[in-house]
Amino acid sequence: MQITAENLPKIMGLVKTLPSDQQQEFFKLLEEFERAKTRELAQEKFIPFVQRMWPGFISGRHHKVMGEKFEEIASGKLKRLIICMPPRHCLTLNTPILTTQGWKTMETVQPGDHVFGPDGLPTLVVGKSEVHQDRDLYRVTTNDGTSVITDSGHRWMVRLDRKRNLFREYTTEQLWARDQGAFVRTKTNGGIEINWDRKVTVPRAAMLPPIQAVQLPPKDLPIDPYMLGLWLGDGTSMQAIITSHPDDATIIRPELEKRGYQTTDQATCMTFGVLDLKVRLQELGVLGNKHIPQVYLEGSVDQRMDLLRGLMDSDGNVSQKGQCFFSQKSVALINQVRELLWSLGIRNSLQESEAKIYDVSYGSTYRLSFYAEDCCFLPRKRDRAKNTVRNRFIRVEKLNQKGAVQCIEVAREDHLFLAGKGMICTLNTKSEFGSYLFPAWFLGKYPQKKVIQSSHTAELAVGFGRKVRNLVDSEDYRKVFPDVSLRADSKAAGRWSTSRGGEYFAIGIGGAVTGKGADILVIDDPHDEQEGQSADPAIFDHAYEWYTSGPRQRLQPGGAIVIICTRWSKRDLVGQVLKASAQRGGDEWEVIEFPAIMPSGKPLWPGSRGTGLEGLCPTRRG
Repeated sequence: MQITAENLPKIMGLVKTLPSDQQQEFFKLLEEFERAKTRELAQEKFIPFVQRMWPGFISGRHHKVMGEKFEEIASGKLKRLIICMPPRHCLTLNTPILTTQGWKTMETVQPGDHVFGPDGLPTLVVGKSEVHQDRDLYRVTTNDGTSVITDSGHRWMVRLDRKRNLFREYTTEQLWARDQGAFVRTKTNGGIEINWDRKVTVPRAAMLPPIQAVQLPPKDLPIDPYMLGLWLGDGTSMQAIITSHPDDATIIRPELEKRGYQTTDQATCMTFGVLDLKVRLQELGVLGNKHIPQVYLEGSVDQRMDLLRGLMDSDGNVSQKGQCFFSQKSVALINQVRELLWSLGIRNSLQESEAKIYDVSYGSTYRLSFYAEDCCFLPRKRDRAKNTVRNRFIRVEKLNQKGAVQCIEVAREDHLFLAGKGMICTLNTKSEFGSYLFPAWFLGKYPQKKVIQSSHTAELAVGFGRKVRNLVDSEDYRKVFPDVSLRADSKAAGRWSTSRGGEYFAIGIGGAVTGKGADILVIDDPHDEQEGQSADPAIFDHAYEWYTSGPRQRLQPGGAIVIICTRWSKRDLVGQVLKASAQRGGDEWEVIEFPAIMPSGKPLWPGSRGTGLEGLCPTRRG
């Protein structure tokens, strides 16, 4: 009997009549059946494969379209495919970006640096665009008060519908239109509808993906972070003396002694001293100048959590409902604590109020509120603290000014990275579906076939090859394709073979492909942005000549070609391929364009060269 949603209740009723050992055997077989069904689906369909290899995958509107076309390529139904991606999308040059070497800006981050994804893990910067001048600027602000400035075309992965856990890509300009009251939605064909006639009175803010604590390596710190946090909160500014209620001191002092500090009694029961701490505070530059040294904000997760515990055990409190609060008169210190919380993936809100005793004003005071478990050491606070899901939402403001912007490309499948002091989750420049996941899936289905992968530089192509090789060699991959593995004597990043006779070869535009064949040829970004915006036609002619005399000639009978690119000129590789097809009756191509032009005809990314309608590839079939 086949198990369906309709007959499941009846089957479960029959199972309950079985002896317990037979029930266990039934459920074991049922789990094996579900695993096999899921594996078979990932073998047959591209998007389920992506979801297996990438559990945190957030689907964009273009993923479904690309997945369907890749399945047609793999099955042999489609032989020639061009996917045109929109031009790049950028942040202002002074946008702070955390790297594994500390804070940099968009201007100073370089390929080879490691920034951070929303899961807190480092990710390699594999590319960087030219600086774009005179772009229309927008401020994107989260509901906890941090912001970044970006151009109109910067893309965001957001959730608009609170009832459906579905994240989709939208541009800054589209989200701004939505905030202005326009009705914005993703249509079934993947396009974006902006309807100004169907206005929304109070649109809900767009939700960002959640973020985790950034994983930085531990630092060699001169003062234990818990000790420093405690002193910053309740320490005497010019002395190594801590003010603490006696009940708390009976817990805090033994903890400090475990951490290597000797505490001493003072004249009152409300204070205690710490031997040898004053010299270290002076050497650290905080004695008489309370602040968090930058090295402490860039320590490991454990070190930063210890710093937070010290701050909370001194100047923090926790409500009966589990909400945490941290109060301070110093706005500089409160902003550093905000940075600390953001780096730990903790959303927080800031309130400013006037400190008064009766009618006497003592100036402004500041209070942070947030939710976080294990952020205190004192049991009376720790046992109350709760961790609830606190999502971040964004609003977009048009600044009516222009500025210089730039973008990076990161080596993450979801293309997400964290930007700004507030660790805002944003999207990088392009999809790697065709360069990374598609070749891996194709070689799993057809491990005896051959793939040639190309990009505008050999380094980038080999980088893709390394990622595909590592995925094919992973345990997760073998759970989907158990009969496919790497050949032991052929594992170079840019040139490797499967155990079934298949081959993968990575090459830059212009490289030699003599002796290589391909059942699938994938060309991803044949021109970088600098080449694409060049006025020299020889650059485009060189790429086309290489294509026609090299990899095109190495295609096996019945083989397929996939070109993924951003269109910069009618003379680029795609333009010349389509022109030759039309004039000489050559290959017939299907072109999928994710348009850079709005339905109104207005360029979606103002400021780019060649954004007129005639400069973009048309959507066509055949």
